[in-house]
Amino acid sequence: MATSTISSSTILRNAAVTRAAFRHPPKVLTRAVIASKHTRVCRKAINTKTSSYQQRAHLSKIDMFQVARGQSPGNTRRNCPTTCGYYTPSSTDRLIAAVPYLLPFFESLRYGTFFFQQFPISYSILAPLMPLIQLFQTIPFAPLVIFFVIYLGIVKNASFSWFVRFNAFQAIMLDVCLILPSVVESIFRAPRYGVGLTVYQCLYTTVFLYVAGCFFYAVLSCVAGKAPMIKPLIGEAAAQQV
Repeated sequence: MATSTISSSTILRNAAVTRAAFRHPPKVLTRAVIASKHTRVCRKAINTKTSSYQQRAHLSKIDMFQVARGQSPGNTRRNCPTTCGYYTPSSTDRLIAAVPYLLPFFESLRYGTFFFQQFPISYSILAPLMPLIQLFQTIPFAPLVIFFVIYLGIVKNASFSWFVRFNAFQAIMLDVCLILPSVVESIFRAPRYGVGLTVYQCLYTTVFLYVAGCFFYAVLSCVAGKAPMIKPLIGEAAAQQV
């Protein structure tokens, strides 16, 4: 009799616990839910031009870069349109983000001398930019002035979105990379014949094609609303610094 009473009370107690558990289920956050919440915070911080320091303090810059490219932050590296959504910059931000890439492209044109001699038809691609190129080459100290305008007016200007400032800083870093071939050129004399001249022409053309490829890739990415990642190391360094 005692045994049956104890069993009945135990069953009733277990039933009460079960009912309470169903009324107040434990808050279990799955990995997808956490990633989704993190993404919403990142997107809010990116879209808000004048967000406070507290809003950005706990966000990794790489996470913000991934959201700007339409990816999920944190450990999830692939595109996740169902849980994360995509960051879509405004048309004004896309235009402002694409313009700074003209600086390294104009600086690299002198390395395309042999390329344009070999493929004269490529001049037709530059036809829409010829007025800007002539103005760039005519004004003294134009590269230096434009460099500081981009750095101080865009990169260091908190009123612009992260998307714009990242692209501006990446364009500046691409322009700084052109210092290396200039230094090599100043140390070694340009050969005038033989294998040395062939290697010299190949290096010139390689520098121009690399910068031109980065220019078209970055501009098309900005127009599409995606943050470009220029390899090697330039994109990662820009994402860490902005």
